[in-house]
Amino acid sequence: YSDLLSGETNDVPEDIGLYLACVYFILGRYRDSEEVALSVEGGDPELKNRILLHVACKNDDETKVAKYRQDLTTSIEDQISAAAVEFSFRRRYQESDNICKTILSEEKDALALYVYIAMCLFKMGYYDVSMENLSIYGEAYPDSMVVNNLKACNAFMLCNGPTALQ
Repeated sequence: YSDLLSGETNDVPEDIGLYLACVYFILGRYRDSEEVALSVEGGDPELKNRILLHVACKNDDETKVAKYRQDLTTSIEDQISAAAVEFSFRRRYQESDNICKTILSEEKDALALYVYIAMCLFKMGYYDVSMENLSIYGEAYPDSMVVNNLKACNAFMLCNGPTALQ
């Protein structure tokens, strides 16, 4: 991405700078991610806003989180970002759960949302309901490590350690 941005070619997608900002974000280089995203003119404004939102969360900047959170649209990607912010940054599990359920009501094939809902339910102490949601995703992907680990956590909370190990 850096080579493409250096200007050696004229055939560069508008979003390339945002892709680089994503790479910096994943690498934990939040300052670089923010600087690159802010410098991008054009490109996908929703993606740019999501990057800046998640950088603000990582930097624990509530003022910027509130600003970028307010600028989210009703797109699925933006709403999943909103759910992630509510879950990870604000620890508002019910709000995150509600957002995921709203998306799922419109996107029946988005099975991964059942895992996110199950994680919210686990955090709220609804271990049995969390297990029910995990079973929906687990039927399609029985070898999912995330599902199997969360099932074990639920089993531990519902029963005991030896049950969770099974």
